[in-house]
Amino acid sequence: MTNLVGDGLIIATPTGSTAYNLSAGGSIVQANTQCICITPMSPHSLSFRPLIIPVSTVVTIRKPADNRNSAWVALDGASRFELKDND
Repeated sequence: MTNLVGDGLIIATPTGSTAYNLSAGGSIVQANTQCICITPMSPHSLSFRPLIIPVSTVVTIRKPADNRNSAWVALDGASRFELKDND
């Protein structure tokens, strides 16, 4: 779909990671809505805006092989692991 250059990406449900999503400029979503919120954190492009997608959508995130920096995944702030090239 796109490449993101920025500080990170928040993927949340309407009731999970809500404060992080809102503080990054994400949408307010009714709690019983069946969706996924995708919000970029400090994107380096004004064209990457928060998305609301159906809960049935498969979301794939990959770290490009030519990425200059490390990329980390944090799950609810509890678990954390580094994405390797092409992960």
